Amino acid sequence: MLAVLMPGKQPQFGKVRPRERGEGFRIDVRPYGWIGTLAGSPMSRELAEELLKSIRVEIARGKPPLDAVAPYLSIRAKPNLVTERYADWLAVKRQQVEAGERSPRTVQEYERYARPSGEVEWWEGRGIQEVDFALLEDWDLWMADQGKSAKTRRNVLGAFRSFLGWLRKRKAIQSVPEFPAPRVPEHQPKIITLAEQEAVLAEIPEDERGPYLVAVFMGLRPGEIRALTFGDVLLDQDPPILVVSKAMKGLGADAPIAGTKTGYARRLPIAPEVVRWLRTHLPESIPDAAAPLFTNPRTGKRWRHWVLREIWVGAAGRAGVDVGLYEGTKHAFATAALHRTGNERAVQEYLGHRDPRSTRRYAKLADEALADVVRPRTVH
Repeated sequence: MLAVLMPGKQPQFGKVRPRERGEGFRIDVRPYGWIGTLAGSPMSRELAEELLKSIRVEIARGKPPLDAVAPYLSIRAKPNLVTERYADWLAVKRQQVEAGERSPRTVQEYERYARPSGEVEWWEGRGIQEVDFALLEDWDLWMADQGKSAKTRRNVLGAFRSFLGWLRKRKAIQSVPEFPAPRVPEHQPKIITLAEQEAVLAEIPEDERGPYLVAVFMGLRPGEIRALTFGDVLLDQDPPILVVSKAMKGLGADAPIAGTKTGYARRLPIAPEVVRWLRTHLPESIPDAAAPLFTNPRTGKRWRHWVLREIWVGAAGRAGVDVGLYEGTKHAFATAALHRTGNERAVQEYLGHRDPRSTRRYAKLADEALADVVRPRTVH
């Protein structure tokens, strides 16, 4: 059990001690180690005391002790090792998952990279201050020699860049180096026509069609749709508005709900097809504003991701259309919207893309789908 210390009675962090061998002094900062020199030179008692005082001030201002002492430790001291700090970063990510601020699947991928024989093991024994483009390139080539695809390498490097960005924000490193960029063949999403979308929708039972109408006619992500509540629907406004401010951070019906992928809310005009369905199916007496807008009629709970996907795939099969949920809804909507409006910025804001490159990739469209943009929709 931890001892309860009275205010003003806490022991001071660290202690200056004489060196066991040779002249000068060093600073005992265990459990993090010892600071034996400053910039490679032995320290006098006065210099050691001054440095320790500076470290204590940083800690008193809220800096974690590890981050306060790490710059003065050997670059390969345990607190400065890449693998040790990566583990610290994962602990932060797990806390974010518990708070509903991060998708569990993303953190599971980060954890997989750090498993024994995982990609991060290559950094064993190396310090965070040693990370530069040359080492990153060597790591990338090593992963390629291990048979990792360009896409996998890009994902691992992206996670590592995020890790280094966290270290920079904590001032454990000065900057994030340039990263190698494995060339990944650009994936061209399969885009289906409006007629094909409508054929799939017709195969979905009317009482289950609501979330799919939002996906097809408004381009929301499945996680955003599953998180919608009655309070997000403003049908009495002109035009009616849907507030998209959150998303489910997991695949289950009880997954945590937090902010959207980009972290900011969007107020979107509701597509006429969605308005008609809502006016028909919403109860006359609206329940709690926090109650889920769309629920699985068979369970009464929020939709699970895989159930939504299975219903779409089944409907697509019956309609003779070979396309997945994401490509048949969000991808098709985004492509049509970009070519219909020609306004990349507006489409980017509507879809909630942080990076405009995510919007630009929809500019490539098959001739048939491009022609179909100008065809009128049929109404269900």
